[in-house]
Amino acid sequence: MADTEPNLLIGGIYRVALDQPLAEAGGGPMAFAAFDRRPNRAPAMALRAERGAPVRARALQALTTHIDGLLCPLAQGPGPGMGGEAGWYVVCEAPSGRPLSAALRPWSEAMLIDLVLKPAAHVLEQLHGHGQTHRAIRLDNVFQAASNQPVTLGAAWAAPPAMHQPSVFETAYSALCVPAGRGDGRIADDIYALGVLLLALALGRVPMAGMDPVAIMHRKLELGDFAALTAGERLPPLLSDLTRGMLAEDPDHRPTPASLRDPAGARGRRVAARPPAHASRPFRLGGMPAWNNRTLALAMAIAPAESTTAIETGTLAHWLRRGLGESALAVKLEDLLRHRVRESPAEKETNAAAMAMRAVAAADSLMPLCWRGLCLFPDGFGTVLAASYPGEPATAAKLNEIAISEATGAWARTRGDREPAATHVAEARRWRSILRIRGPAGGLPRLAYTLNPSMPCASPQLEGRWIARAEQLPPALDAIGHLVDHVVAQ
Repeated sequence: MADTEPNLLIGGIYRVALDQPLAEAGGGPMAFAAFDRRPNRAPAMALRAERGAPVRARALQALTTHIDGLLCPLAQGPGPGMGGEAGWYVVCEAPSGRPLSAALRPWSEAMLIDLVLKPAAHVLEQLHGHGQTHRAIRLDNVFQAASNQPVTLGAAWAAPPAMHQPSVFETAYSALCVPAGRGDGRIADDIYALGVLLLALALGRVPMAGMDPVAIMHRKLELGDFAALTAGERLPPLLSDLTRGMLAEDPDHRPTPASLRDPAGARGRRVAARPPAHASRPFRLGGMPAWNNRTLALAMAIAPAESTTAIETGTLAHWLRRGLGESALAVKLEDLLRHRVRESPAEKETNAAAMAMRAVAAADSLMPLCWRGLCLFPDGFGTVLAASYPGEPATAAKLNEIAISEATGAWARTRGDREPAATHVAEARRWRSILRIRGPAGGLPRLAYTLNPSMPCASPQLEGRWIARAEQLPPALDAIGHLVDHVVAQ
């Protein structure tokens, strides 16, 4: 590491105090006190990014002004690291109180509405106006300065969105994804997490605590999110109606942040969704019982090889018709099989993975892209690639298959009118074109750096340094040259 690097100020302003860790403040990433060289400034903290977990570059560029009730980003840049290795930090406002998880207790309905729901809805409305999401609303990342004060949402900028979220605070569809692959999502995902937060505070405990993540997902998809999370517990009428809407399975049915600022009005605008058909007997895949199309999609995502066999033998289509009454879905799966038969046998494994992916999306259009056991949303593809390259070759190989086969475009088309497919199709073609560039200027490394502008250079020559910008490279190479000259001279 260059001699000057330990003395760098983040953004030219903030000094990181590695000897003053803030154990409860970072919301996942390691947090340290940060000192502003300008006088009379509010306390700040520096969140240390991990090499395989890129910071949220778009959010950091968009959030340049203060938002009341949110620990906003202030600066980012290289700084001193632990054990002599350089690090990258995001400096944010520091919380003025402890997280809600520090003293979990039941809250009254009035306190939940006035001190949690309304201030959080205001923050989400502001974020939505900036085209951003939070994706880190949970008990240990929401803070309160005093018992009669409104809460403050914690920082969410130094790691991929929702990476540190427990399964219970995410929809089953997001929880199914690898942590780095949940994506920015939409503001409705934050509304969902806020609904879980309200339930946890109303009950004085975390819903579904101690359950396995897969069991949490299955229970939500089988019973519906509100029923699974409340487990029969009685809630005050207004809070019950609000959280039922906030936890709607379809994100289009959840209230907007603006509507939640008027809880009585939001209560009256709740959309009632038709529950999925329930089979008289389950269909089992990978040991998991599927009672409806949602739990079937989950089972197929977790056990793709078994689901492919079930489609090829016709047993799944038979159950869909006779057991679930879903003839339309049975026809879709049979069409997928006929399409696969016409494809080239030279790409048998890729064709099987593509068919299984389309089958999952056909069974439940809210499911993420599921490719040979790897689940992610397309806007999380880049961060999963950063997390897996070069240290996880098996995952990187699956990502390469997804990009080279333009699977994100096929996934979007299978989802029908869930969202316009044109953007995903164009993006998939761009990824494929980058992969097909020959030599060191293309391939998977080029795609990883293209999708992650803050990802540090992985060259062994730069080991111990965090070089994420072109202007950082010449000084680093010059320092390496001086070090080599010194070693040779000795």
